[in-house]
Amino acid sequence: MVDRVLIYHLLPDGTGIVMNESTTPDTASLVGAAFLPETFPHEYHAMFLEGRIRRIDDIEMSDLTPCHTQLLRELNVKAKLVVPLVQGNKLWGLIIAHQCHQTRHWTEFEVDLLQQLAHQVSIALSQSYLWQALRDSEERFRQLTENIKQVFWMWNPQENRVVYVSPAYEQIWGCTCDSLYQDGHS
Repeated sequence: MVDRVLIYHLLPDGTGIVMNESTTPDTASLVGAAFLPETFPHEYHAMFLEGRIRRIDDIEMSDLTPCHTQLLRELNVKAKLVVPLVQGNKLWGLIIAHQCHQTRHWTEFEVDLLQQLAHQVSIALSQSYLWQALRDSEERFRQLTENIKQVFWMWNPQENRVVYVSPAYEQIWGCTCDSLYQDGHS
């Protein structure tokens, strides 16, 4: 069992924030914690973007900078495993596993498992962005059609009925939009 697994989102200005996590009951939460760019220096971005995995079995025996080692000590981290979250051709963030009560040798199984989890999270992020883009597009379409001063309608030829008519229909034709939907005429 690992003490903490977190999703770290890298922001455009180089800072980062812990978006979500799962912890053991006796491990402090980091959700919402923001970190300065020095925590994840820009020179590491390219390595992670290429898919690099970072295993640290013992932070005291690692090649981390003294500043980074000190931060991990303050967070009570003894060992960590870092896997990139790539979104298209951009480094979105990291999935990080922390071992807080003792050092740990990360097995190939654990590395593979975290990589698979990162892949699934990347897919979910893509779907989320696509869903939001669709919602934004639908909202722009709704605003356009509801504010246009001409009658605009959409017809479903398979069902032989009107599926949408702009509100201008009521002003120009003097009939309710609902009556058009019920009658099925154009």
